[in-house]
Amino acid sequence: MPLFTLTSNNVAHGVYAQELPTPAIITPSGSNVAVLLGQFPWGPIQQLTYPGTLATTGSMFAPQGGVRTGSAWLSVIRKTWPILGIVRIGDPTSVAATASILQSSTTLLTLTAKYQGTLGNSIIATVGPPDDGNSNHFNLTLVLSGTSGTTSETYRNWNVSGTGSNVVASASDIANSALLGGVTVVASGIPTAGNYSFSGGTAGTVTAASYVGTPGGNDKGFALLEGDTTIDGVCIDDPGSTLRPTVNAGLMAHAALCTDRVAYINGISGQTPANAQADVLNYSSNNVCYVDPWVWVSDDTDGTIRLIPSASFAMAVAAQIPCSLSGAWKSDTISGLLTGISTLEADRGNYTVRSQNDAAGITTLIKRPQRGGFCFEAWQNTSNTPGKTELTRTRTGIYIAKSTVNAWQTSVDAPNTPWFQQDLINSLTIFLEGMKQAYKSQNAAITPYIVNYGIASAAAANTNASLANNNYTVAAQVQTGSNMSRINLALQYGPTVTVTAA
Repeated sequence: MPLFTLTSNNVAHGVYAQELPTPAIITPSGSNVAVLLGQFPWGPIQQLTYPGTLATTGSMFAPQGGVRTGSAWLSVIRKTWPILGIVRIGDPTSVAATASILQSSTTLLTLTAKYQGTLGNSIIATVGPPDDGNSNHFNLTLVLSGTSGTTSETYRNWNVSGTGSNVVASASDIANSALLGGVTVVASGIPTAGNYSFSGGTAGTVTAASYVGTPGGNDKGFALLEGDTTIDGVCIDDPGSTLRPTVNAGLMAHAALCTDRVAYINGISGQTPANAQADVLNYSSNNVCYVDPWVWVSDDTDGTIRLIPSASFAMAVAAQIPCSLSGAWKSDTISGLLTGISTLEADRGNYTVRSQNDAAGITTLIKRPQRGGFCFEAWQNTSNTPGKTELTRTRTGIYIAKSTVNAWQTSVDAPNTPWFQQDLINSLTIFLEGMKQAYKSQNAAITPYIVNYGIASAAAANTNASLANNNYTVAAQVQTGSNMSRINLALQYGPTVTVTAA
């Protein structure tokens, strides 16, 4: 007889153990996953990838020896990303470069570059003597070299001579390569030593649709992100002033469709405050953060200062701070996250301009008063809806809802009875109480917090008809935090002032 049984309808007399469902536990979903979509020179086209480290991201999407001065790569560097996803925006019909390895005029091998695009045309393959000294074997080295450095890979002791088994790149070699995407053995022989150039790589055409994709289609651009519920923020590189309005509108629509993430956008470069204040009206949303102005950053090729959109800096800050903390905090903590900015394209520090940008729903980058560096004037969405403009409110709501929805999935289709109903209420109470406790301490700077909460009784939130129709509602109210955006010193001073004890 088994120790544990799944039923209470046992016939024989005895003692039976039954494992009951464990109480629901709401685990924080996190808010540190950011995704950048851009026209990188290298990497898989129209695929959402989480490369990991900055070095891995670079070797996949902007290898040394290639062009590392485009706005996509410049939007990655000079900041810290807890978790960064990348989508290389490109034309799927573009072509990967190839190289033919010859014996005299006979093609023995065809090498295919790792990824599509014109960068592959800069790869040089070199056939040289093998490490093992076997005259039938050879080493193959691939090199991508340029002002940004060199990427080099050597494959040792290959054999296509016809004597013995063929030895070329393995599946593991291809998977780990930054430059080589495939090898086709065409004929047997010993390759002629020397250099062979890759050619035939094409880039195709990028349009606004390359960024936006087809909602629900999982085909390209933003549509690729819909199934990933871990994403907290999304932004783009510079698609060009012609494409930007349509791409921005597509990104706003994507955030509205998913509702669980924030879209960080910019207007075009060179715009005046009045231009920005007019443009932001096109993107009114609780889930959009419009950042102005653009910024100058130094590239990692030769340190040249280059102009890029600033939305990636706002997204990087958001990924590194609790959802309830304002990115406009003028502390060294936040300013330290913006040290990758060399200077601003335009100074919005004038009081009138800052106030007008705030009123328009713009998150404005400014020079930090008194202490140097940079900061955000305000940390807000573009909704201009009273009581709903703070980005902390948007992100805290997403954090609570996402965490709870993820945790409660295991309760779907459970018995609609008081015990299982109360289990949901208990888990939410514990979760929100923890956030409330953070409000009361210095932990509010490092832990998501709320000011207060309340959960309605089951009877108040559910009618008999709704319960009979297989529904159950947990109704909660949450008071999110506010920020000390305006600090006032109420000062009385003078020889006639009488000081009273507090």
